[in-house]
Amino acid sequence: MSENFGDYTYFTQRRQLNNGGDYEVYMRTSVAEEELAAKERRNPNSDIVLDLGHLSFIKDPSQVILEKLTMNDDHSMIGVVLDLDNTEEVTMCVVDIQTGRAVAKISNCS
Repeated sequence: MSENFGDYTYFTQRRQLNNGGDYEVYMRTSVAEEELAAKERRNPNSDIVLDLGHLSFIKDPSQVILEKLTMNDDHSMIGVVLDLDNTEEVTMCVVDIQTGRAVAKISNCS
């Protein structure tokens, strides 16, 4: 399922883990890229917005529950609220989309 927001279409893809689990990777494609790809009869290029498997503080992304997700106005940062181990104590973080790194993190919020 995809959702248009601003100049982008956001969607998810499932990624398999070596332990047999899987998790969602959050992706986007610009509307302009989608239009160009349609004219050229090819698949549009996509960017990874959030890959929980690449955040250093997440041990097993298949166990993480994403509670909330929001973008900043210029679509360069994503804010997320995560339940890391199904305890209802959440971690909030802001991720720089270009680098994929958490630039701010607050743990043990309840």
